Amino acid sequence: MVTSVRLALTHAEKELLYSFRYRVYVEEMSRRQKYADHQLRRIEDPLDATGLNLVAWEGQNVVGCIRVNLAWLGGVDYYCDLLRMSEFVPSYPEGVSVCTRLMVAADRRGSTLAFRLSDASYRLGMQHGVKWNFIDCNDHLVSYFMKHGYAWTHRPVHEEYGEVNAMLLDLSNWLPARENRDRVQLRRSAFQQCSGATVSGVGNVAVEEQRGELG
Repeated sequence: MVTSVRLALTHAEKELLYSFRYRVYVEEMSRRQKYADHQLRRIEDPLDATGLNLVAWEGQNVVGCIRVNLAWLGGVDYYCDLLRMSEFVPSYPEGVSVCTRLMVAADRRGSTLAFRLSDASYRLGMQHGVKWNFIDCNDHLVSYFMKHGYAWTHRPVHEEYGEVNAMLLDLSNWLPARENRDRVQLRRSAFQQCSGATVSGVGNVAVEEQRGELG
């Protein structure tokens, strides 16, 4: 079945997303979640009020997600302080976004889905004038996000996840790097088709552990 990535816009779509978060964070990972509703088995938090939720769909099933918050729309004060946004980007909040809630279903880990969701979030941000994107992540994901062009900035303490890594992406540098990776992938694919060799494509980023370590 084809997996499509698009915004969750309707109430029904958002409820499916909130239920998916609960299954991954609480039922699978046993993570403490401040905003988990254990009776309704869903997670909706204050950033959802202004956030843009990109969801990976297979039919009516949610298999992945990531959220983009545009800083100038408000509601990101906690992350502004945690990630020291105004310190690293003097124009804050203009041109600044934060990505959180990146996760994929267990049977999609090791695929390109996390990469596709990340890619879609950058493009969505750029459509809205974003120049700088912030995230926080656990240690084992630092190298993954560095491949996307993120720079490590500092190590804050998240209220739910403890010590995390704050990272910053300059989107003006991301797109040329992404296009270059695409060209390399096309050349490798052409070589593989001609020679029959097995070549791991640059675009096929496998993130087996990618479950939802973005705050």
